[in-house]
Amino acid sequence: MDATGNYPQRNTFDARGRRRLDTHFTTHGEANKSNPHKHTYYRNGRRSTGR
Repeated sequence: MDATGNYPQRNTFDARGRRRLDTHFTTHGEANKSNPHKHTYYRNGRRSTGR
């Protein structure tokens, strides 16, 4: 993460253009998160907390 709070991120979409997975290249300052970590998007549009 840089000084502005921005960080590299990769997004994966399904065939219908719905977001399915985010990969964040930061720990967000949280000790329990790995770098990189992933957030999965469920069918209802909600996102997992990621690790």
